[in-house]
Amino acid sequence: LTADDFFEYEGAWFYRISTKGGKSLKNLHSIRVVPVHPDLVREGLLGFVQAGSKRPTQRLFPPRSQGNVAGWVRGKLKITRRDLAPSHGWRHLFEDVALRAGMADSAKTYITGRTTGKSSEGYGKSDVMLPGLAAEMQKLTSFLLRDATRTS
Repeated sequence: LTADDFFEYEGAWFYRISTKGGKSLKNLHSIRVVPVHPDLVREGLLGFVQAGSKRPTQRLFPPRSQGNVAGWVRGKLKITRRDLAPSHGWRHLFEDVALRAGMADSAKTYITGRTTGKSSEGYGKSDVMLPGLAAEMQKLTSFLLRDATRTS
């Protein structure tokens, strides 16, 4: 991602996942706009992005960021699972949390860049859908502010 990939629309923040600037993606369905979860806004992601806005087309994260995350998860957090890279499970975790939160299947499928093979996947690519996607993202409860009485 670059600073140019982030934008605000009707009071919510989003980022574009695209091939713009020579980026590569797995497939055509990977091109999408994703709402930024409010936790990331509270944690200062937008300040980090704005600090990178002096070079709007430069990557915000190093090419080795997946390895950095893996080192943090395994080394500092001591979470290990043989034969599975730590970053492999993020999408699966998101889908589980989204299901628990009652996120609409169409939003979950779009946000994760998955395909269902339905013709409707060709629809809904305009900015008109963005407030609805942001509302669906807000259904996901915070990982940062856990209620002590709630069980996970």
